[in-house]
Amino acid sequence: MNLGFTSFLDGGYPAGPRVYFSQYLQYFDSQGSLPKVDAFVSLSQLLILWDKELPLESEPGLNVILPVKV
Repeated sequence: MNLGFTSFLDGGYPAGPRVYFSQYLQYFDSQGSLPKVDAFVSLSQLLILWDKELPLESEPGLNVILPVKV
């Protein structure tokens, strides 16, 4: 589920097969709505893309995302 930090572009090659790391920070405040939500979220993303071809012209990759509420 995409909660607004990343996009569908995560699965594509940013600049070829290798290891990529991204850090996202977001602050959210519900501004008076119930339930009251006030959160600072840190999201670490590790994207690993290989240069090996699989059937149907696909290539393997791994996308790991670790969210942390601070």
